[in-house]
Amino acid sequence: MPCSRLDSLFYDGRVTRTPLSPAALAAALERLQLRPATVETVEAATRGQVELACARIAALTDLLRADTACTDTTRLTARLLLAELGAVSAQLRAQATESAAALTRALDSIRMLLERHAS
Repeated sequence: MPCSRLDSLFYDGRVTRTPLSPAALAAALERLQLRPATVETVEAATRGQVELACARIAALTDLLRADTACTDTTRLTARLLLAELGAVSAQLRAQATESAAALTRALDSIRMLLERHAS
């Protein structure tokens, strides 16, 4: 999307339109960085990573909403946002695949038990 069209993406007029600086981007990323896991299960760690990525998505989106200039920092922020969206999408897709596999195994087990009972 050309940067000249960024204005059409601002849907909340209450957001201040200040230039996005490298310092503001760095501060947002530092505030929402990944920390060592202190959880007991892989599922909890994964959930924490997804929640943190969603928080970074929100922060990057807010930074982009507030900036009207098309700068290198704006383009970098947009690329980081797309990378975060891709990571969350992949994680959610993997979870859906795991759930589908578990449901398929459960249905196969039920089907096998029904066949045994019928014969």
